[in-house]
Amino acid sequence: MHLYGMKETLPNLSLFTRFDPDRYYREVATDRAGLERAIRLAKKLLYNIERQPEREENKKVLLFLNSYLGNAYRVLDQPEPAIRYLTIAEKIARQFNNPALLARTLIRLGEAYKYGDQHDKALACFQEVKDLTDCEELYFYHDFALQHIGKCLMELGRYDEALDHFHKALALRKQKEKQELIRSTELALKLAQKLKEQEEMEECVEVEQTRK
Repeated sequence: MHLYGMKETLPNLSLFTRFDPDRYYREVATDRAGLERAIRLAKKLLYNIERQPEREENKKVLLFLNSYLGNAYRVLDQPEPAIRYLTIAEKIARQFNNPALLARTLIRLGEAYKYGDQHDKALACFQEVKDLTDCEELYFYHDFALQHIGKCLMELGRYDEALDHFHKALALRKQKEKQELIRSTELALKLAQKLKEQEEMEECVEVEQTRK
């Protein structure tokens, strides 16, 4: 099966997910049964492809299926298989002379690391994307690197750094005039600011209590 047919066969994972403000706007499952059905189908397709003779045209299909499975497991909050599949996808992506393809794959792998509470590895992936896209040809993706770094820093409680990355991402997204992306960054900015203010308030309360 060609890549186009593969994409038509498998459901879009966004049908089964939402972004949860109570979990730092992580993508979470709204239909676990739907995701599990999608995983079973993707695994069956992957099994069939892996048993075919090794062909160059199958590499993109293998990249797609491993990425798909990694994303599905991530949203199900199963980071170990997510990381396993996305590490395979990353190795395949590096075989192509296509920095944009590699950048997208690294973002997916970084998210899986983040869900597995391996924030240092996540930041390393996102930083590589930031470096890859810091050029005119790939600058279209630069805001994604900034956004993902910001969300990772926010989870680590590094709010000033997170806010700096969100502001830079927002400026780029306003240039793109993509309302969905702008809204996503504005929500993340608002949450980071709220968390920072809460932390500052708690610190003030602690100081006051030590004076009593």
